[in-house]
Amino acid sequence: MRKKGLILGVLLIISLMLLSCSRNDETSIFASKEDKLIVVGRDLTKKLIVNYFDSRTNEELEEKYLSLFDGKFLNKTGMLASIKLHHEKEIKEISRSEVDEVDLESIQSNEDGSLTYKATIRTKYYYVEPQANDKQYETSRKDWSVDMIQDENGEYKILNYDLNIPGLG
Repeated sequence: MRKKGLILGVLLIISLMLLSCSRNDETSIFASKEDKLIVVGRDLTKKLIVNYFDSRTNEELEEKYLSLFDGKFLNKTGMLASIKLHHEKEIKEISRSEVDEVDLESIQSNEDGSLTYKATIRTKYYYVEPQANDKQYETSRKDWSVDMIQDENGEYKILNYDLNIPGLG
């Protein structure tokens, strides 16, 4: 009887382990390629949002934010100078940002080999100094479209991004 109980206990544990591994979410070993690419797009987009305000100097901006981009994007006429100029102004008002919610995610393959990640993202932007009404942060909900490509090292880089895409959210 004791041996039978031990065998049933082992079978129960194995069944629970298999059940937990069979979930089809993006962290599962059984997740689809599409689910895994959505995670890549989500992570890259979150870094794009958060690292911009986490970077307080031009050196940090290059290390944390600009390193997310493929060189083709940054080499567009005036793009790098424009990013640095806007960043310099914006960090005087906003101390940090955080992704609060991500909805309506999708990923699509493009003819040129790149991928496009789309999502509706709610972000909190924290003020350097509280506003007159003691408001600590502002919330923004935007539709994002991020084009990305895998570089020669296997790392995904941003080719381009757009906000508020019609018909997404």
